[in-house]
Amino acid sequence: MTDPSRTNQKLLEENSVLMQKIKELEHSEAKRKRAEEAFREQDIKMSSIFRAAPIGIGMVIKRVLWEANNMLCSMTGYSREELLGQNARILYPSQEDYDYVGQEKYRQIGEKNIGAVETRWKKKDGTIIHIFLSSTPLDPDDLAKGVTFTALDITDRKQAEEALRVSEENFRRSLSESPLGIRIVSTEGETLYANRATMDIFGFDSIEEWQTTPTVKRYTEQSYAAFKVRREKRRLGEDDSSEYGIDIVRKDGVVRHLQVLRKRVLWNGKEHYQVIYRDITDRKQAEEALKQSEERYRTIIEEMEEGYQEVDLAGKFTFFNESFRMIFGYGRNEILGTSYNQYAADNEIAKRIYRAYKRMYKTGDPIKRDEWDIVRKDGQRRTLEFFASLLRDSDGHPIGFRGIVRDTTDRKRAEEELKQSLEQLRRAMQTTIQVLVMAVEMKDPYTAGHQRRMTNLARTMAREMGLPPEKIEGLRMAGIIHDIGKITLPTELLSKPTKLSAIELSLIREHVRLGYDILKDVESPWPLAEIVLQHHERMDGSGYPRGLKVEEILIEARILAVADVVEAMASHRPYRPALGLDAALEEIEKNRGLLYDSHTVDTCLRIFREKGYQIEGA
Repeated sequence: MTDPSRTNQKLLEENSVLMQKIKELEHSEAKRKRAEEAFREQDIKMSSIFRAAPIGIGMVIKRVLWEANNMLCSMTGYSREELLGQNARILYPSQEDYDYVGQEKYRQIGEKNIGAVETRWKKKDGTIIHIFLSSTPLDPDDLAKGVTFTALDITDRKQAEEALRVSEENFRRSLSESPLGIRIVSTEGETLYANRATMDIFGFDSIEEWQTTPTVKRYTEQSYAAFKVRREKRRLGEDDSSEYGIDIVRKDGVVRHLQVLRKRVLWNGKEHYQVIYRDITDRKQAEEALKQSEERYRTIIEEMEEGYQEVDLAGKFTFFNESFRMIFGYGRNEILGTSYNQYAADNEIAKRIYRAYKRMYKTGDPIKRDEWDIVRKDGQRRTLEFFASLLRDSDGHPIGFRGIVRDTTDRKRAEEELKQSLEQLRRAMQTTIQVLVMAVEMKDPYTAGHQRRMTNLARTMAREMGLPPEKIEGLRMAGIIHDIGKITLPTELLSKPTKLSAIELSLIREHVRLGYDILKDVESPWPLAEIVLQHHERMDGSGYPRGLKVEEILIEARILAVADVVEAMASHRPYRPALGLDAALEEIEKNRGLLYDSHTVDTCLRIFREKGYQIEGA
């Protein structure tokens, strides 16, 4: 028979075991639930990360898109619904792009279980973008099961790289086509690049020829010595000159002057030197020629007898030669920085100087001639003849004035003395001529009256023709003595009341030579003797005594010839009565341009017919 107490004990033990198992089952279920919850949370997190990832993520199984995150949709412009279930070919602009990615991707996965390639995608709107695509197989042992991929939009980077490539290409082209010589030199002095202009400047055919030619042969001796000094200073870090000049010897032996600019640059990602060569030989030669020209100019200025000066816009002397200094009598430092006003003889002259400079600045017109009186350091008053013009810079802007001065004090004094001497000579000549006229009047009253009337007519014609006063005065002198040679002829011949014979006429014609002989040694500012000798010459050469023609005859003689004929025909003569003014004017009009000068005849006819001129006593 079973013991009840033991049975209960056993039931309690079994119950305890059962409860323990129940607890274990409950714990296991809780653990499973926690695991499921953790997995669910992880799945949620992964899905959230997948959807919100900043790069495109997708899945392709048998070339069909099975999954696509938000970024992938954003990158391509498609919605998730539009992508899923589509052939992956939809993302590529061409079959060629699609095939390349597939081949390259599977080739890389087969080698290293992952594939990465740069390709192009076509967005929904047709825009082409550049993508960096990375693919991982779902089952490394079975690629057919599909792949997951990440896609990064590298369009901006590719565009930047293309822009950089174009920029570098343009940069290299600009270097190649630059008219300046350009070299890229390493910090050790090795030539890494040299453009065509560099070769042309140095006369080499290639960079290889450059590199195999010793530096000493590319420089003049002096420039090579300077090059070694610069190189040593750079080595010691004492000098890194950025600009300097060198003299080179070309391959053909010609020496050229170069301006060099040297600076640090990045070349292929490393720091080197860019050396730029500018051939300034022509400029140097022009500068040297200009320097020599300026030296000659200064030498000429310093050796000038006239004073030369330059002043600034304020009228202050900035430069002058020795002649100018001597005119004023002051030392060089005493004159520099002063102005004409400090030397003007009086206030009125100072005002004239100021106005002249002001007018020249405003109009740009030079002072062609002016006279100013100044006072020298020793107190002497001197008269200066002055010429000036604007001084301009290379752009044509006025920067001052320059001029030439001559001390005309002594010359003006000499001119005044000469003027007085000439006036004395004039008075003496007039006295002499008056004596000769009186002698003619005593010899032949008809000749004397004719000379006076003809002279008045000739002077009137000369003024009408616009001859200058000096010529008119000479014409007057010649007119009143043009028949002076008749003084040597017999009185009975001059006053003969009948027609002259051929011999008598030839004697009368000699009066012009006789008059010339009388006057040829008389000191006079006018060619009196020659005028007297020519007053019977005719334009066609038919006159006497030398048969001169047209321009060979002095204008004064041409005027006297017309006036002589008109007065002679209009007046009474011992051998005939007056023929009248009309006959006289008809004579010169008929022979205008033949015997008598056309302009002179026209003038004579005008003063009689239009202006009412009358011959005294005619």
